[in-house]
Amino acid sequence: MSAIDSSLVEAYKNAVYRVQTSDSHIEFFVDSISPELDNTLRIHSAATAAFITACNPQSEVLNPEENQRRHKNLLNRLKAMQLSWLPGDSGDQAGHWAAEKSILILGISRESATALANEHGQNAFVWVQRGKPVQLVLTR
Repeated sequence: MSAIDSSLVEAYKNAVYRVQTSDSHIEFFVDSISPELDNTLRIHSAATAAFITACNPQSEVLNPEENQRRHKNLLNRLKAMQLSWLPGDSGDQAGHWAAEKSILILGISRESATALANEHGQNAFVWVQRGKPVQLVLTR
């Protein structure tokens, strides 16, 4: 297993992460506290969440059909795990890369989130703890 290229880590840290709630659209960033995201966790009685994608494993760009298949597989996995989630996407702030479909998994443990990210071939995921700065978690 090789280390993640530092330019990729910087891209992940500088990305914008978006979640769609029933009544709003929340944008949040790594190393920042998001009062809106904290409120969403509070509404859903969750202290933690993980923002994960199944698209473009290890940052290798796949065609849209394959990414859609991978996203559906992730949603099916969450249903089997009986976890709740909110839809979202992530992308670079300048808009150079297409946004990746993602999900905010509510109330998941960090260990389960790491396992899920690894299962779907991801280099990293975003970890959220209510009241604390959002963290980037590298999986390899």
